[in-house]
Amino acid sequence: MNQQLSLNFLQLMAKAEVPIEDARWFHCIARRRGLLRERDVLRFRRIQSILADRICFG
Repeated sequence: MNQQLSLNFLQLMAKAEVPIEDARWFHCIARRRGLLRERDVLRFRRIQSILADRICFG
């Protein structure tokens, strides 16, 4: 993920009020190593769900 796209995604997560622990996990860990475990996938899906709810339904 390029730096600008990563920054935009972090800003989007902040605007959607994704918990800071999840945003940090995504930015520092998941982007680099990928979603290796089932719990990583579940955590990422939770982040996506929060983003979709806040963006689509305000």
